[in-house]
Amino acid sequence: MRPAIPHVRITAPAKAILRDWGMKVELKEHVPTIVWTGDSNGENWDWSVGTYVRSQVPGSMLITLDGIEFAIQESFRSKLEGKTLDYQNGFFFVR
Repeated sequence: MRPAIPHVRITAPAKAILRDWGMKVELKEHVPTIVWTGDSNGENWDWSVGTYVRSQVPGSMLITLDGIEFAIQESFRSKLEGKTLDYQNGFFFVR
């Protein structure tokens, strides 16, 4: 049985940045990710957006959210259900 893929909306500004990443030579072999992370003390948890090198990502992590391919750990997927990924003033936000 395949894990459930969350319903995540990605705003137009966030899609534009993610697509731009895919066009950059230095990120050509990368896939974006959304992770739930805390600071060095394991506090102040929040979402973060980054990339993984595609060759280092297990196929089970690859999913498509709102038309964009991501590498997302299964344990984070239920937390993303119904969220929106946005990009404003140089930062990604998950709400």
